[in-house]
Amino acid sequence: MPPSAEPAPSGAAPENVRSQLNRILASGIFANSQRLSKFLRFVVERTIADRGDEIKEYSLGVEVFERDADFDPRIDPIVRVQAAKLRSKLMEYYSGEGRDDAIVISIPKGGYAAVFTSAAAPPKKPAEETRASVAVLPFVNMSPEPDNDYFSDGLTEEVINALTTVPGLQVVARTSAFRFKGQNHDVREIGAQLNAGAILEGSVRRAGLQLRITAQLINVQNGYHLWSHTFKREMKDIFEIQEEISGAVREALAPLFDRTAAEKHAAVKHHRPNTRAHDLYLRGRYAQARRIGGSVTEGLQLFEEAIAADPEFARAYSGLADAWFLLAFWGVVPPNTAMPKAKAAALKALELDDGLPEAHASLGVIQTSFEWQWDAGKRSILRALELDPDYAPAYQAFAAQVLLPVGEIERAIELQRKAIALDPLSPSPQGTLTFLLGLSGRIEEAIAQHKSTLATNPAYFFSHSSMAISYATVGMTAEAVAEITKAFEESRGHFSVLSGMAYFHAISGDKERAQDFLRQALEARESNYIPAVEIAAAYAGFQDRKQTLAWLDRALEERSIQLFFLNVDPRYRWLHGDSKFAAILRRLDLPAVRIPA
Repeated sequence: MPPSAEPAPSGAAPENVRSQLNRILASGIFANSQRLSKFLRFVVERTIADRGDEIKEYSLGVEVFERDADFDPRIDPIVRVQAAKLRSKLMEYYSGEGRDDAIVISIPKGGYAAVFTSAAAPPKKPAEETRASVAVLPFVNMSPEPDNDYFSDGLTEEVINALTTVPGLQVVARTSAFRFKGQNHDVREIGAQLNAGAILEGSVRRAGLQLRITAQLINVQNGYHLWSHTFKREMKDIFEIQEEISGAVREALAPLFDRTAAEKHAAVKHHRPNTRAHDLYLRGRYAQARRIGGSVTEGLQLFEEAIAADPEFARAYSGLADAWFLLAFWGVVPPNTAMPKAKAAALKALELDDGLPEAHASLGVIQTSFEWQWDAGKRSILRALELDPDYAPAYQAFAAQVLLPVGEIERAIELQRKAIALDPLSPSPQGTLTFLLGLSGRIEEAIAQHKSTLATNPAYFFSHSSMAISYATVGMTAEAVAEITKAFEESRGHFSVLSGMAYFHAISGDKERAQDFLRQALEARESNYIPAVEIAAAYAGFQDRKQTLAWLDRALEERSIQLFFLNVDPRYRWLHGDSKFAAILRRLDLPAVRIPA
């Protein structure tokens, strides 16, 4: 709902409120939901009649949901569950069809009376607060060979990296910018979606060692060109071309940031790898960007070849660190095997170039999720943010792996929103935010965030998993089962969802199906690496104390990287107070945080 809403004038006519109510009920969101429509009309009419204080769970259960006179809200949660859905539907309506409506109808938490507010336009920012922002769209591959996509994508990423070093210039993260690859949208539409004031786009034609690169910078507000140029060079000149493009963007946007600081920062030079090493590195990042087990393995091999071609190439080591971490995350390689190699690569990258923010962030994630060295990990991630205040993955890492383990959930939500603002179309920070909102009990916001994630990333199955946990946290088990089932279908039976199917069916009371999914997970572990922490989560659904604790002990031995938030994970809430569980938290050096009830 619009954050700028303010109280409506006391003279607002009831007919205007009823007109707004009818508009809502006729919308696509409410048209097919008779139960919620009846609920909303009931509370609005009672509030208009100045009887809002009479709206109680009992009266709603009997008059709206047709429960018998012996209805007991303490036993039957129908009203609370439907109220959560109604608040979510209203939020969804005002985020879409009703974004321009003059009157906002809401039902604040803590009661069931409706509130009517007028939607005020958000105040404009003073000119001095305006900040230069640019999105670099994927350069189009115009080469005869389609396999050269990796090169045009790599050039795009290199220009993004060059621009992120400019103080005061906000650069949209690669993940979000690359969502527009191969699409033909108006630059004003793209700028609005990415919160960017300017768009850099271009094309690449490569024939052997010859390059033809065209680039243009466009003002999003009016569609006019701020700068354009065509480069005809050889492959050996690729670094000069990247610097010339980023320099031209700095010049064009200079009035909006500290030009002196930018020029000083631009003078910092990083090691220039030889052409073969750079080409292999670009191929590695291209493979890694697909984030599937096989592609990550391919990327790892390419990074190793890049290092062999140029042992002084720090960014190739940083890519190698990320590849090993992803292999552990996806369950392709056990963490005890992958993570020491990831750390060695990150340390080598920093030894060669201490100014790489991505290497500091990678090291911080390793230190927290694998080594449980919380203070060291915090320092590493903070260093990444010092080097690049707009590095979205560092905000996400700080929120999830520094703040969440100590129970600072509200601050974690704040930083997760910052990561999304910098990388608005990336699914990972959005899925994490859904989990954090659910953990804090803000189920309506979690639902809205989940829907927002799926609107731009419909195949991102982790969002369904996060939403399942969010629903379960507030006792909405049927909805939780529905979400984990969607995750299972979208992921094609990924191991983390297999254990989730066991957990959520168990807490819903369907023990037979839960046992079947647990059996499948145990059988799969015999021939594949499945983290012990996932098996522990499955047993947690049955509240099998002995097996849950035994598998958590195994997870400690394996150093499962998903253990970093064990103390706040709602699936283990029932174990809080158990001496053996407390001992496991001590081995992780995690505090016994009180999580929301």
